[in-house]
Amino acid sequence: NNAYGTGLKTVFEDSFQKLGGKILASESFEQGATDMRSQLNKVYGLKPAAIYIPGYPPEMTILVRQAKELRIKLQFLSVQAFDDPKILQTAKDAAEGVIFSVPKPPDSLDLVVNSFITKYKQKFNRDPGVTSDTGYDALKIIVWAMNQSGISGPEIQHQLLKLKDFPGAAGVTTFDENGDVIKKFVFKKIENQQ
Repeated sequence: NNAYGTGLKTVFEDSFQKLGGKILASESFEQGATDMRSQLNKVYGLKPAAIYIPGYPPEMTILVRQAKELRIKLQFLSVQAFDDPKILQTAKDAAEGVIFSVPKPPDSLDLVVNSFITKYKQKFNRDPGVTSDTGYDALKIIVWAMNQSGISGPEIQHQLLKLKDFPGAAGVTTFDENGDVIKKFVFKKIENQQ
């Protein structure tokens, strides 16, 4: 129940319904929530084909563990945040079968991508995290926009809409006319706790 979750919910509902899907219920929880049993029971009682759970790793971990405790056996769908390794470490087999979307991984042979991965591993002695590359690119892109046009919000926004094929750690980035990043997505499914 924050801007991130509400935005994802709205886009998912609009897209799903345009494709002919039916939303049976919409329940929310606060960031930091530790008990989602009430929401799970309400939705499960409506006999949906699947439950979409946008959120952050701590709450999504709790949600899938509580669903398992309640013996709720439904298809769970989620977002990129579900790719966080902490979810599998904590949720273990409760995360089994969850399907989630992630941006298509960048080409590791790309010089910029490869350089970022190598330098990240050298500095932190581990692989980059789920959003390390996109966070890095976001900062570089904002600095680029400020250097091109100015530091006010409207100036930065105007410049970002002009950005085409920015070579970054997460691959090439371009914004569309709505300010959305144009990237291809793939789906992952947790199988055998991987």
